[in-house]
Amino acid sequence: QVLKIENERLCEQVASCRQTESRFQTLLNSIKEGYFEVNLKGDFTFFSPSICKMSGFSAEELRGKNYRDYTSKETAEKIFQFYNHIYLTADPSEIITYETFRKDGTTLYLEVSAYLMRDSKGNPSGFKGFCRDVTDRKKIEIELQESQERFRQLHEASFGGIGIHDKGKILECNKGLSDITGFDYDELIGMDGLALIAPEWRDKVMANILSDYEKPYVVEGIRKDGSRYPLEIQGKVIWYEGRKARVTEFRDITERKQAEKAQRESEEKYRMVLDNIEDGYYEVDVAGNLIFFNDSLCRILGYSRSELMNMNNKEFMDPENARRIFQTFNRVFI
Repeated sequence: QVLKIENERLCEQVASCRQTESRFQTLLNSIKEGYFEVNLKGDFTFFSPSICKMSGFSAEELRGKNYRDYTSKETAEKIFQFYNHIYLTADPSEIITYETFRKDGTTLYLEVSAYLMRDSKGNPSGFKGFCRDVTDRKKIEIELQESQERFRQLHEASFGGIGIHDKGKILECNKGLSDITGFDYDELIGMDGLALIAPEWRDKVMANILSDYEKPYVVEGIRKDGSRYPLEIQGKVIWYEGRKARVTEFRDITERKQAEKAQRESEEKYRMVLDNIEDGYYEVDVAGNLIFFNDSLCRILGYSRSELMNMNNKEFMDPENARRIFQTFNRVFI
């Protein structure tokens, strides 16, 4: 009778154990996180189906596989240090993130936590833990870091002013904007950017901001010391920190305007000289058509300016002189 009772109790324990194991397996099959067990060398001894889904390896391919088989040398060293710390301290690990590779060679970022396992005698026998696929999040973080690095480099550049603003309120800017305007970086952040524009131009600038105008245009800027200068600005709508904003480039075009003025003055002097000499001056294209000339040439030839424009020398010369002119031009051209 005692034997029968013990037998029944043993059967109940086995059934309970199987039921617990079944529940555990059902739980592992239903969660997105991966559960794993590895020996002290780091070889897989047990893992949930989600590990296969994350990595692209089949259960047969993963069983007994070591983490060194699918990670870079640097990552393998990081994982070794991770397990070694757990082994030496017997403390649960801090969550770490590392880069590995799927079966198809694509990058996989895993977030992992682990604990020390012991055998029946209490000796360390391996590690168990959970991992989560954080590839999408990591890619976003990397893109954000790259974007921040690009902006940092832009911030240090001084070839032009860059400002990110929300309807004029400056959210971020680079060193170039400080150089152009004379305001310190801390002064510019939070400032109404319209204060950098001459009052008579502010309505135009705001209208362009509100209409998402994206072509470059010229206004008059105001520096911190009150001085005015010709300013070319061009803006574009972007998403910044989860909201719609506008990035605007500021270019001090003082030198360009001075060069344009000097060119106009030079051309005016040149034209004035040509208009006051008695000799005829002309310029022709390769075919011999008049493209520029002074009033004296009109007077000498007896044609009006509109009549002479684009006229060929053959039209007001006899054939012999036209031939001689052609030969002269030909020698110069060749």
